[in-house]
Amino acid sequence: MKSAFNINCRLSRFFDDPLAFRSLQARTSTLISGSTALQFFDRTLYANSGLDLFVHKPHRREVGRWLLQSGYTFVPDSFQDPDFEITIFDSISLTPDSLHALDGIASMLIFVKRFADIDGGPGCTRSIRLVVAENTPMDVILSTHSTCVMNVIAFDKAYCLFPRATLEARCSLLSSSSKGVYRNRGQALAKYIQRGFNMTFSLPPGDQFSRVPMFPLGWRWLDDDNTWVIRLDTVGIDRPVAANALSLPLIHDPSVVCNWQVLYRPTKGATMQYSVMKSDLLQYGYVITDQDLSAYLGRYMALKHQEEEVKRGPNSAVWALHDADLPEVCQNLIYSLALRKLSCLKLGL
Repeated sequence: MKSAFNINCRLSRFFDDPLAFRSLQARTSTLISGSTALQFFDRTLYANSGLDLFVHKPHRREVGRWLLQSGYTFVPDSFQDPDFEITIFDSISLTPDSLHALDGIASMLIFVKRFADIDGGPGCTRSIRLVVAENTPMDVILSTHSTCVMNVIAFDKAYCLFPRATLEARCSLLSSSSKGVYRNRGQALAKYIQRGFNMTFSLPPGDQFSRVPMFPLGWRWLDDDNTWVIRLDTVGIDRPVAANALSLPLIHDPSVVCNWQVLYRPTKGATMQYSVMKSDLLQYGYVITDQDLSAYLGRYMALKHQEEEVKRGPNSAVWALHDADLPEVCQNLIYSLALRKLSCLKLGL
């Protein structure tokens, strides 16, 4: 397992120092998705495939600058300024006809680098697509064209959301988010059809009633029992730092707090239903769908807000952020709800 799923080896195609990049991931909560994440789980290699990075909007400049310092060159689109420092702060809206006009994208930047061949050959060019999320990277990833590309690599773990369908059956259910429909996905679908995937709007017969379905419907979490989670070797990686002196550092990537509903309609495929929760006491945005959880987190944040006002005054410039608390808060509420529902069962005993 350690040899087959060596993320440092996989990233060495793009970076001379993969550990430095993964330290950047930990520091900025940047996610890898797209074809690179799929190839990692599938143990395959697509010729000339690039690297897709999904970054939180406040970290876009830091990640982009790191790529430039690592030898990559910014390649502007026709509507972008050739100066990275200008483009990175532009409010760029992708055109409706854009192949990559997914929900939740603020902007997208392309970087390329020429790698020399160690045997004296012509070498090759690698490309990196930096996708800047307006709210949170998981918002963008869950709005991708179909389930086979819903795979995520954080600095500490890798997640394949539909492993049986993607890796065993080579089947991908077409999908959209509840906020919109993926536009012009024909080219992207054709690419994955060429890579051996069967694209479908329909569930396999009986899949809804299977104990181990290929396309689990209903309530999902990023690291639930339906997801294949691989723990990555983090030796040599700088751990995340606290957002400010009043906050605790994260011991997890914030994407682990990600809860959504998978809905299905024949001839329409899957719909990923969720909303994005934000707070001025949170460094990041989070994908949440459960109403009880959303209401509870709203009350929790309101209480913390009152505590901060008492401690530091309503006009304080710096407050404690509570991203580090969220996994335990969510787990405690889910456990409480489960006990409450079980206690209401009438078993006839």
